[in-house]
Amino acid sequence: MTPVDILPGMQAFLDELKEHDYKLSVASASKNAPAILERLGLSDYFEGIVDPATLTAGKPDPEIFERAAEILHLDPTQVMGLEDSKAGIESIRGAHELAIGIGVPGDVTFDATSDISLNQIKIILINKKASLSVC
Repeated sequence: MTPVDILPGMQAFLDELKEHDYKLSVASASKNAPAILERLGLSDYFEGIVDPATLTAGKPDPEIFERAAEILHLDPTQVMGLEDSKAGIESIRGAHELAIGIGVPGDVTFDATSDISLNQIKIILINKKASLSVC
């Protein structure tokens, strides 16, 4: 596994988040996550990785995303999580975080990683808020 294996659009999205001073952590159930991030050259983007060995339950339990927010010293309502599974989206929502779905319905949904951008997320959220406040 090398940087050429990074999903389309993810490097640009991570760069965009860092450029805007977003804090990032990893909520992966894989104990191989640190090694994978290192091989992909992405480790420096993240302030921490949830250790799956310390979890008492798997997804859709929200514990992994709650821990990811704790690593960043953020309230869950200040956090967005990206997921490509229904159980992951349920887990994010259970943690009271904004659920970004990739190929699965979330609070904000993208068909593929290549479609993700911070600007698109903001536009979708603004439109959702506007549609919710219309009486």
